[in-house]
Amino acid sequence: QPTPPIGRELNERECLAVLDALALSSADLDPRCPLQIVGHGSTRLMIGVRGSAQLKQLKPDFNRLNTLSAQLGAAGHFVFALQPPGSDCLTESRMFCPALGIPEDPVSGNAHGLLGTYFAKHGLLPEAIEGRARFCGAQGHSLHRPGRVEVEIEFSDGAPTGVWIIGQAVLVFETTIEL
Repeated sequence: QPTPPIGRELNERECLAVLDALALSSADLDPRCPLQIVGHGSTRLMIGVRGSAQLKQLKPDFNRLNTLSAQLGAAGHFVFALQPPGSDCLTESRMFCPALGIPEDPVSGNAHGLLGTYFAKHGLLPEAIEGRARFCGAQGHSLHRPGRVEVEIEFSDGAPTGVWIIGQAVLVFETTIEL
């Protein structure tokens, strides 16, 4: 996908409203990661928390998140934690999109691609080799549907120029609707 644009950072009032809707406090946030909207059309609010404990304690209020999506201009709320060095994946995450009819998405490739661009802006990606940086994101554990997403970011002159989502998908069900 083309490199998604980095949008605005939330102001303090907006941050507090989002934290309240997720049952988090300011102390739960990773100070390296400002709450920021990423994407165009398919936007997500990036919310970095200190660790896995904060991801597990989330108690999303879907009605409030839905209202906040409209107010903020972000269709979803992507909550992630950077994992300690040596972990299989760089991040663990949860994704809430009640505005799109998806209370919690088990695994979101789109959001991970947006996260890669966000990480590039904030200097949180692994070092690029031959103009490419890669990372793995884990998601879905809270829904007992664990998955992994591989993300590759291409750089030219130090700026991201492309995002690739790599992985395998499993067909869960198939149906036909006649109108």
